[in-house]
Amino acid sequence: MDIQIDIVEPDIVLFTKLSPSHIEGFGTAEKYFAEKEKILRRKTKQTYAIGNADDRHQTDFICQSWYGTDAKKSDYTMTDIREFPDRTEFALSHGNEQYSLVTPILGKHHAGLVTGAFMVALQMDIPALDIVSFLRHIHLPHARGNTLK
Repeated sequence: MDIQIDIVEPDIVLFTKLSPSHIEGFGTAEKYFAEKEKILRRKTKQTYAIGNADDRHQTDFICQSWYGTDAKKSDYTMTDIREFPDRTEFALSHGNEQYSLVTPILGKHHAGLVTGAFMVALQMDIPALDIVSFLRHIHLPHARGNTLK
């Protein structure tokens, strides 16, 4: 991570939830998140950090926005996550705003990734309704979406 953060300082940082594939090469979740936290220590005021409130390893991260399933900890809250053979649907709320997200990205575990992408797109000044529409019609590589067609 040291080499990457010396070369590039991102405008937006998105921290997703830890999965076993993430710690490959790091050994433990703690070592993995210690490396990721270096981005936060290096970032300037212009870098916008988005954290996953459902990941206990991120509780000490300093982020401008949080997403997750707990409304008390999240700026963007995911509820009513449902899986279907050809799509995943869930409600996303932010203050008084409510969005019904439908995506061909399969699996409840991907709702956080979709929410993170939604939040990054908002930071890039893409209108929320355009993001909702894009997520509904996103074209996925064969192995990533519904292979039952």
